[in-house]
Amino acid sequence: MDYVDRLECCGAPIAGVNDKIPLELSREKLVHVRDAGADALITVCPFCHMMLDTNQPRIERKFNENLKIPVLHYPQLLGLAMGFSPKELALESLRVSPNHLISQIGAKTGASEK
Repeated sequence: MDYVDRLECCGAPIAGVNDKIPLELSREKLVHVRDAGADALITVCPFCHMMLDTNQPRIERKFNENLKIPVLHYPQLLGLAMGFSPKELALESLRVSPNHLISQIGAKTGASEK
């Protein structure tokens, strides 16, 4: 799904120097994802995953937004496609629960059989 600024950096690499810019960039990205109607956001960059998932509650508080966009890292999505359970992929540790997304795609909830 295309959305405005989908190829733009979230700004996480400069968070240690100035966290205002990455929070603003990440907020913009999350708002554009929401406005595009996406059910979730999949990241390939660990920095993006950190900013967009781990900091999403902080972004919501700072900018008075209600985003609640599940953010999965690509290996987690791949694991679901391969039959791994959400528990095996530690999806419960995400800041925004992906439970609604998981029920939509019909992922197994128990341990996967290998």
